[in-house]
Amino acid sequence: MWASLFGRGRRGRALFRPYELDVLDAVAERLSPEARSLLERQVEAVGHVQRLFDDTDVSLYPRRSGPQVRDPAIAFPNLDEDLRLATVRVAGGRVQVSVVLGHLFQVSFRPPPKELAGAGRRGIVVEAVTIHADPMIPTDGGIEARLAELDPGLRAELESMWADGSAADSGVARTSEIYRIGLADGDRMVLWQDDATFLVALIEPARPGVLRVSPDDGVLAEYPDLRTALTDGEASFWA
Repeated sequence: MWASLFGRGRRGRALFRPYELDVLDAVAERLSPEARSLLERQVEAVGHVQRLFDDTDVSLYPRRSGPQVRDPAIAFPNLDEDLRLATVRVAGGRVQVSVVLGHLFQVSFRPPPKELAGAGRRGIVVEAVTIHADPMIPTDGGIEARLAELDPGLRAELESMWADGSAADSGVARTSEIYRIGLADGDRMVLWQDDATFLVALIEPARPGVLRVSPDDGVLAEYPDLRTALTDGEASFWA
């Protein structure tokens, strides 16, 4: 209640907590100048910040109540309904930044901010930023288009795991959670991740096999299929 009262009359950066701005500024620094400008303008256009579940999910709106109309002049060209823009690794956890219909919409902390290293309004330390998609490129056609980029054998393996429930048991991404990630040697499709590594599919061109990669160390291992990769190391939940 008090946070809501104190927020009345303010807009833009004044509505955010310092550590939230630290995360968003770190993402902005990794974007192209055009995308960075749009992101900064979207932040300034925020009129209401809603924090849920111990401040883990931070949702952004143009106004506190009434119709939520966002300015199309500052929208990213990518108008996907749910675009995973970036993952920010912070001391003790990670933060996901999402865009909906071309506008910054949610910043999700795992674990809750108060549990991250150096708990406090400025205690969160940004360690690395991974940009998953260029928001200046129009929509990629959705999940079906992304699945079509996979090697047919790997796609069949994924569909089998989704059908028999082993994907959920192993922490493999659901269909809606698969996303592209840009690495130094090209784009990959993320199928599974934990706090330190990703299991990614090889695309452009698609070929069999799965890589385990680290944002810091690059490729750590290569496997003939996803099930083999999952048995090499401790599986984690998909957050």
